[in-house]
Amino acid sequence: MIDLNFYVLNHVVKLPVLYFKATNSTYLNQRINADSNTVISFVLGNILEVITNALTIIFLTYVSIKINVKLTLVLIPLIPVYVFLYFAFRKPLYKQGYDLKEKQNKFFQK
Repeated sequence: MIDLNFYVLNHVVKLPVLYFKATNSTYLNQRINADSNTVISFVLGNILEVITNALTIIFLTYVSIKINVKLTLVLIPLIPVYVFLYFAFRKPLYKQGYDLKEKQNKFFQK
């Protein structure tokens, strides 16, 4: 986080003086610190999750191969199909779920 703060503050130092005429420098410094903290926390929090998920996928693939090689070889090519279908239907499914929740909220408000 300190390195990111230093990098951003180093960039801010290079900005023209007129930029700071309408900007509160204390507020800007607090925002830089808070945003840097948020970004670093997000990245560090997700790195562990990505590593865990990758290890889970590797382990499950290994177990699946040990159980039945032919079935595993049939199912692995279906993963891109699943991903494509997920991205194709993500927005319509989200919209339908959102509409359903709105209808339920209106029903319970009566």
